[in-house]
Amino acid sequence: MQQIDTVLDDAFMVLTPDAPHPEDPNRDAGGRFVKGHTAPGPGRPSRQVEEEILAAVNEVATPERIKNALQEMFRLAEEYGSWKAYKEALTLALAYQIGRPLTRVQQQQDTLADILEQLGD
Repeated sequence: MQQIDTVLDDAFMVLTPDAPHPEDPNRDAGGRFVKGHTAPGPGRPSRQVEEEILAAVNEVATPERIKNALQEMFRLAEEYGSWKAYKEALTLALAYQIGRPLTRVQQQQDTLADILEQLGD
């Protein structure tokens, strides 16, 4: 019974905007970071650091190495008869060849009266 009371007390605890977050001292009761917080860290790296990382990736992941890895993916998928692995290899290859398909939204041009008329038929 005491455990249920504790859960209910926690569930109905009223927090004021200035009150500390019950689980994170870096946040206020509303979940926003408090002034002078130390989390989650310094943020996104600078453009120079990103460029250095990209240069390192490009140095290791040469086009020839990527081609060999993709061929190996297809070979293993065929050797083990794994349609899922083949699908993943094909999805990866096609995403870079022709791009991912666009998500299309079809707009309805009918008015409410037109829709009600169609439903009546």
